[in-house]
Amino acid sequence: PDPSCTGCTDTDTPAPSADLSIIKEVDNSAPAVGDNVIFTLTVTNNGPSDATGVRVDDLLPSGYSYVSDDGTGAYIPGTGIWTIGGLIDEASAILQIVSTVNATGNYANTATVSGDQDDPGPGPNTDSEIPTPGAITGNVQASDICLGDDLMIQLSDFDNLVDGDYQVDYSLNSAAAVSINDLSFTSGSASFDITNPLANSYTIEIVRIVNSSLEDLDLTEISNSFNVFELPSITGVSPTSPDVCDGTGSIVLTLNNVPDGSYSLIYADGTFDNVIVLSGSATINNLVEGDYNDISIALNGCTSVENIDVTLTDPTTPTLAGSSSSDPTTCSSTDGSITLTTANLSDGTYTIDYEDGSSATQTFSMVVSGNVGTISGLSAGVYNNIKITNTGCTS
Repeated sequence: PDPSCTGCTDTDTPAPSADLSIIKEVDNSAPAVGDNVIFTLTVTNNGPSDATGVRVDDLLPSGYSYVSDDGTGAYIPGTGIWTIGGLIDEASAILQIVSTVNATGNYANTATVSGDQDDPGPGPNTDSEIPTPGAITGNVQASDICLGDDLMIQLSDFDNLVDGDYQVDYSLNSAAAVSINDLSFTSGSASFDITNPLANSYTIEIVRIVNSSLEDLDLTEISNSFNVFELPSITGVSPTSPDVCDGTGSIVLTLNNVPDGSYSLIYADGTFDNVIVLSGSATINNLVEGDYNDISIALNGCTSVENIDVTLTDPTTPTLAGSSSSDPTTCSSTDGSITLTTANLSDGTYTIDYEDGSSATQTFSMVVSGNVGTISGLSAGVYNNIKITNTGCTS
């Protein structure tokens, strides 16, 4: 005050001040790449004065792509400036920014508020959120298959991966990666086929996932193992029919891709159990006359495709027919004979059964030559039900 002024009053006006504060929030702190997140900015004037020229600087970092905001033009995504203007004491302004999470980049999103007035604090003028996209995890599954089949690879439970089409690279047994383009994921699942892989034991690893923006996504190691089995095969067959009627025969099989061991073989009417395979050979014994069709062997879920057919037959039954006889020349002589037409008998001498007049079974010899059987040295009498048994087969 002026000392020469009597009765004067000091009327200095204090400068206005506004304690501005900002709070930034995000709706998802662990989003998947490709997800949209919402950043909510709340600016409050804690007074004591009204504030003017209020603005927020919030330029989205490289980890996000701008989608939209509810600022009706007050927020400029290219500069990151949100112009609020005047904000009276104890008032607040809110802005929501929607952005897409990119595969790579800086994910620390910081906003700073400022105004025309002095800001005495203590309200924070800067706040940040750092959503961290999780690495992609999941499962890869493949069942064992047989050579010649196509292999289905199933991808499931892929976290942090939004629905859409991706390039997926896989490697078999650490070989060069193979790309599957435009593979569609829904709810974290997808599948693709590998056509006719070679027989081997494999480890499949998913080594890379690329989104539609050609960005490599953060991927944890995802792998599993499976087998492509060789088909067992029956490359040869040697049947032996029974050598007597109602006897038994055998089948010898030559096998490929079948280790030594005990197996059950399948045929049309049943199974052959406990068949021993040794050095690629197997013998099935004690087989009666009949048809053994579609013989196959299964190993590791793979069945041979040859479908071997074998027929075992008993020896041919001999037949006797067309008898003629010559009576003895005298009542007591033994120069009578019987001549029969034969079939299925080789030349030679055979023992013949017959029934005499008392129905008792008797025997005599018959000489066969050129399908004619001759029984000689017969006395007068009854010779009924003449029959022959050869190789267990009775006429």
